[in-house]
Amino acid sequence: MLTTHVYSVRVYRDGEWFMVEVPELEGYRTPDGTINVSTVTQARHSGEIEQMARELIGAITDADIDDVEITIIEKAIRPFPREGRHDREAGLEPPTD
Repeated sequence: MLTTHVYSVRVYRDGEWFMVEVPELEGYRTPDGTINVSTVTQARHSGEIEQMARELIGAITDADIDDVEITIIEKAIRPFPREGRHDREAGLEPPTD
């Protein structure tokens, strides 16, 4: 039985971008000894968040992105008015003050 590792992902806004962070990739050591220093990618809209996280993980760990599982552990998103409806549909609610 294949055990799948689930990566935790944090999402926050920076201007018009969704910043997608995978904290456990910091310091990831590849088989050739290279140490990863990047833990962040970005998405243009909320519908790209999961795919961008999978692609970042796949690029760093050399995993097939279809085999990468993620869970969003933190969503600090204040949507722009034109995107608010799409963000809610994707399950991304802005933080309450």
